[in-house]
Amino acid sequence: MYVSGDLTAPFDTLRLSSALRKHLLERARSVDHRVDTAHPRQPRIPFDVAEGLQLSVTHPGGSACRFRIYPRELGSTSVSFLHGGFLHAGSRCILHLLSLNRQLRAVSGRVVACRHVEGLAHEVFMEFDQSINVSAFVGDVGLASESNRLSMPLARVMRVLCVHVDQATRSAISNALSAASCMVDSANCATIAAQRLGGRPYDRVFIDMALPDGDPSRLALRCRNAGVRGPIIALYNNPVPDRTGDIPVGFDAVMEAPFEIGCLLGEIAPPAEPELIALSA
Repeated sequence: MYVSGDLTAPFDTLRLSSALRKHLLERARSVDHRVDTAHPRQPRIPFDVAEGLQLSVTHPGGSACRFRIYPRELGSTSVSFLHGGFLHAGSRCILHLLSLNRQLRAVSGRVVACRHVEGLAHEVFMEFDQSINVSAFVGDVGLASESNRLSMPLARVMRVLCVHVDQATRSAISNALSAASCMVDSANCATIAAQRLGGRPYDRVFIDMALPDGDPSRLALRCRNAGVRGPIIALYNNPVPDRTGDIPVGFDAVMEAPFEIGCLLGEIAPPAEPELIALSA
C-alpha cells in the first residue's frame, strides 16, 4: 500500500561510487538468487537508480532507521536492493519510489530474505504489502525490453516455523535459516505455535520435544491439519539414551543437538499425502 513517510537524513551504509555500484550490481547478478514469496513467477526487471532510494526500516526489536539503498530489480510485488548490512526477515519497511512523473510514492512491505554479496554489501529482498504498477517507475519501454527475461521462473522462499523453549537455541536456528534466505517464524511453546498456523502453510517445521505446554506429536498433527506438507522435524536438545530410534508420531525426521545448518536445510522427503487426523478439543 502507499503510505506517507519522513524523508530526512537517510544513512548511506555503502557510499558507492558509480563504478563500485555497477561492480556490486554485476556481482549480485553473477550469483543471482531470485526470491518472491507471494507470486513465485512474478518477475523483477533491472532498476538501477544511481543516487539511490530511501528505505525506512523497523527492526524486529522495535528500533527504526532510515537508509539510502541502491535498487537492483523492481517487480509489481517485490524489490531487491543493495544495503551495507544484514536485514532480518520480517523487518517492516517503507520504500520511497519516485515515479516517472516525479511523484514520490512510499510503498510498505517486509524483508523476506537477505544474502551477502561482497564486503559490507548485502542484497535484500523486500515483498510489498500490495502490488504496484511497475510501468509508473520504469516505463512501458523498459518493461517491453525485458519481455523475454520476464518469463524466467522465480524461486519460492522457504517458509519455516521453529518451535523451541530455549530462546538462545530458537534464535540461533532462526538466524541461521534467515541467513539462508528462509522466512522464519518462531514460538517458545505449543500454544503460540498453534496461533502461527494461519495463512500460507509452512514448508518446514521444527518442534522441540521438551515443550512445556503440550504434546509435541499433537502439535505436529495440528500442523498437518493446517496444511503443512513439508517435513516436520523433532528436535532433541541432547542425545536421549533410552530412545529406540523410532520417529515420534506425526514427525518425518529427528535431529539432536548441536543442530548443523546443513542438516536443518537438508532434503527430507515429506509424506506424499499426509493423513489429516481429527483432534479432540
